[in-house]
Amino acid sequence: PESSSGSSPLADHSAYISRPKRPRVSSSDAADEDDHTTAEVKYRDRRNKNNIASKRSRQTRKQKFVSMEEKAIELERANEELRLRVVELEELAKEMKDALVKRLSK
Repeated sequence: PESSSGSSPLADHSAYISRPKRPRVSSSDAADEDDHTTAEVKYRDRRNKNNIASKRSRQTRKQKFVSMEEKAIELERANEELRLRVVELEELAKEMKDALVKRLSK
């Protein structure tokens, strides 16, 4: 049973058969497997170190943010105290100015 075009199904398959085959992995490639295992161990070691460094970095950043928030609260409190002191001193200056004017007008 050939197709109407005259070519057999095996003719289409011949392109695949003519390719060179991949070399088989032999037991002598155990050194390559050891290298692969060593590379995996090195990779995991680097990943673990990076994970630890990332965690430490996140903790440091979080602590820095908490410290900045505490400092901001402290500065806002000090700023409010200074504003109240300014109001007190302005009132005192006005009282003294009024007293001076009153004394000079006598």
